[in-house]
Amino acid sequence: MPARLLVLVIAALLALAAGAGRAAAHPGHAAPAYDDDTDVDFDDTAALADLGAADRAGLIDIRAVTAEIDGFAAAGPGLAHTRCLLTKLGLGSVPTSDGDRVGPNPFPAFVRAALDPTIERVVRVNPSTPCNPVPTEGNAARVLATAILSAHGPVTVVTSGPLTNLAEALTRYPLIALKIDRVFVMGGGISHGGLFGEPGFDNTQEVNFWIDPAAVQTVFRFLWGRVSMTGLDATDHVPLTSAFRLRLAADHATPAAGVVYALASDPLISSAEDGGGAYWWDVLNAVGSTVEGVVDYRFRLVDVVQSGPSQGATVISPRGSLIRVGLDADQARFENVFINVLNGRRPH
Repeated sequence: MPARLLVLVIAALLALAAGAGRAAAHPGHAAPAYDDDTDVDFDDTAALADLGAADRAGLIDIRAVTAEIDGFAAAGPGLAHTRCLLTKLGLGSVPTSDGDRVGPNPFPAFVRAALDPTIERVVRVNPSTPCNPVPTEGNAARVLATAILSAHGPVTVVTSGPLTNLAEALTRYPLIALKIDRVFVMGGGISHGGLFGEPGFDNTQEVNFWIDPAAVQTVFRFLWGRVSMTGLDATDHVPLTSAFRLRLAADHATPAAGVVYALASDPLISSAEDGGGAYWWDVLNAVGSTVEGVVDYRFRLVDVVQSGPSQGATVISPRGSLIRVGLDADQARFENVFINVLNGRRPH
């Protein structure tokens, strides 16, 4: 059988298997198990609010949330903000921890310093009480592995930052690969990279993958055919808009919706809407993991550049891993699903 035909046959079989795994989300079945790995930026926070609302509605069952320490979130505060948010969403008993390893290109601290106060303010359980500071724990790989291995069925993993924690979990506990049904990662891009301006970043790559390219390659190879890459090709279609912010202003009846409205209304974030360069990057990845048809995923063979000025870039290559690549997204459907799930309604 020609190699290209073999790849297409495998892709079709994997698509059928993924559809079978999603049957658990239908009424009358147990909610599918989810783990979320976040770096606690504004869009990661909104993505966790969306997944938390989906958990509260019985659409999914969040079993663990882990925080990266080489992405937006700093060691310690990222975990504190994650715990604050989960408590605010009524999910304070979900196991949490942060990572113990940093990729070769950590997120620049000056960006974090500008936006971190907004995140802290929005996730507070009580507006007048700051989140309790916590030291870094470094147990993310163990927490992820425990949650995955103890699940009764297959597990979906959603990542919204670098893949450092998930790669570390797969390396230390390789048996978890047998229980992972699907992984949705926000990162990469086929048609273009991101604009960042850091030394060693030539804008052919996206930031999450640039931070730890080896981790991306590890995840792709361990979970060949099971990774859905929600990259810039898809997220380009879900910009922050003033129109959606105004919809949220009139429709934020739950803690999850209130968190997202507070984020969208913050001057630092709202100043970047309507073509200002901000997108619902990680939220699209979260929504795409729970509702089919929002993101147009297509199987491609994808490799990750490991060195040089294009370190972290994702390229189509016959030597690559079989990945479902998000190439487009339906903005109207995304916004409808997002606002409905945030407010405890069924997605439609």
